[in-house]
Amino acid sequence: MFDVAIVPLIDVVFFLITFFMVTAQFAEANRADLQLPIEAGERGESREQDGLVINLTGAGEVIVLGSAIPWDELERIIMDQAKTAPGGDPGAVRVVLRADRGASAAQLNRVIRLLSSHGVGTARLATEIPSTERGGGP
Repeated sequence: MFDVAIVPLIDVVFFLITFFMVTAQFAEANRADLQLPIEAGERGESREQDGLVINLTGAGEVIVLGSAIPWDELERIIMDQAKTAPGGDPGAVRVVLRADRGASAAQLNRVIRLLSSHGVGTARLATEIPSTERGGGP
């Protein structure tokens, strides 16, 4: 007769639950509570892996991985990302900029200049979808 051992299956299910709970917490740590600019943004269905997420608050603070960091620390993080880029190409580094609506353009330009100075040529700017396009009312 064929016996099915259920205990290893239960163990695997608990490991999967734990894995998804932990990864959800890491994803949430990258996102600071900001009011993003309201723009339609890209319409693509596929979502690329984010990579480095840089949050810029309305007060001019830079937040990476859930904590506020000084500008020189941001530059060090960008240098490390550029050095360890896939294929040794800093242009392959994936960066998402999340700038609050109240953040100054000068601060945003400063982040972009830092990225550019280390060879990171592309960054995505996070936006909030307008409520009319989400299906909500005005």
